[in-house]
Amino acid sequence: MRNHLLLVVLMVLATGCLSKRPSDPSKPIASGAHAAQMQGDWARASQLWEQAIRIEKGIWHGPELANSPKLAAVYYYELGRSLGVLGQYDDAERNLLEALRLDKKINGPIGMDFVELARLNHARGDNVRAAYYFDLVIPRTDEVSEQDPAGYVALLNEAASVYKSLGQNDRVARLEAKATKVSASHPNLKFPDSYD
Repeated sequence: MRNHLLLVVLMVLATGCLSKRPSDPSKPIASGAHAAQMQGDWARASQLWEQAIRIEKGIWHGPELANSPKLAAVYYYELGRSLGVLGQYDDAERNLLEALRLDKKINGPIGMDFVELARLNHARGDNVRAAYYFDLVIPRTDEVSEQDPAGYVALLNEAASVYKSLGQNDRVARLEAKATKVSASHPNLKFPDSYD
């Protein structure tokens, strides 16, 4: 009887150990990737984001042991950004599209995916595709412009630059008017250091 009870306890413990995913094993690596980005070491950041993605995809694939698609979406997004800075545009786009796919699946924040895809395509010189993504994101940002007015003005200026390169002067004028109006309403806007 005692051996039977011990066997049951061991089975419960073993089952509990196998069925619980360790608490976010990728987070320390993601923190390192973020620190590398802050230091401007985009190559190291991309390596660490890839490692964090591998951990998230790891061995925990069953439905009850599934990883966080929210974390994976963030990691793919950040990997895409890092690769974009390095000029690896095709790989960057592939990862940003994966982030978008996951965000759509979990009803996540797809707006930033669109913004980064627009920026990526503008950086690679494909302003038609950049405009496509700005077309998708600008109406969404109008609704939240007061939450981050500096970011909103920066986004409007980026989009205006893209539309100007395509000769869409009416759009440029509308975006510049919006940017001027928001800037006038917020005279002390503080732009990120990376914005020029």
